[in-house]
This record gives sequence, structure tokens and C-alpha cells, in this order.
Amino acid sequence: MSHATEKILRTDHQDESLGELSETVRDAVQQAAPGIHVTELEVMGSAGDTIYEVEGHAYGKSSEIKV
Repeated sequence: MSHATEKILRTDHQDESLGELSETVRDAVQQAAPGIHVTELEVMGSAGDTIYEVEGHAYGKSSEIKV
């Protein structure tokens, strides 16, 4: 299965990037990495499946979260 990838936002501003996500996805990201400062946000999908990939750091630790 191939996934079409569309980068929807790249920012250093957490409020702007997380604001692009639905509340359910945003809550999952914040629960997985509390206090995350987002550096990259991508949405990938095909055939009705959507995967959100969020990269960032919190408290000196890098994180990559897929929801």
C-alpha cells in the first residue's frame, strides 16, 4: 500500500501546529508527550486511512508521535 504524503505545516509555534489537528489527535499527542514544542507536522493517508506524524521536543527530549 502506498501512502500519499502531504506536509501541511512546519512551525516552531506549538499553538499554530497543534491547532491544525482535530481535538482527538491533539489530545493524544499532548498525552504522549506533555509540553511538546512541535517542529514538524505531517499528515499521510490513502484509502480512507489518515496518519498524523508529529515531531518535536519537550524538556530536552526529542519525540516523534504517530497517531
